[in-house]
Amino acid sequence: LALLDGTHRRPNGVALSPDERTLYLALSDETRPELLAYPLDARGAVGKPRLFSDMRAQQAAGGTGLPDGMVTDRAGRVFVAGPGGVHVLTPQGRLLGIISTGQTIANCCFGGADGATLFMTSHDMLACVQTRTSGLIR
Repeated sequence: LALLDGTHRRPNGVALSPDERTLYLALSDETRPELLAYPLDARGAVGKPRLFSDMRAQQAAGGTGLPDGMVTDRAGRVFVAGPGGVHVLTPQGRLLGIISTGQTIANCCFGGADGATLFMTSHDMLACVQTRTSGLIR
């Protein structure tokens, strides 16, 4: 066991970019609902994190939930549970949209025959939506 970063309150969801050069970390912190991106070198060592997505605006607008579970698609987009649903972000961290579910989403993953079904969980449901992309099934 190796400690990579012990400076955050409520670190939660993690995911890798398709090329495994970036490690994403969701902070389920009410005062700092953020997604961070850590660069990874060829040996897997982490560098200094950068802010990838700040979800305070969606939280202030009444979106329930905090950054939580996440997954990346083949194009490197990040699908992350957050205030108001599942946030879809470009590989650069720009918000493309939010898949609104009416529930606080805890986690998500791609699956199905073509890998294009996004499965989502909340405290009392399992749901899915067909997407126009597909995830990496590792």
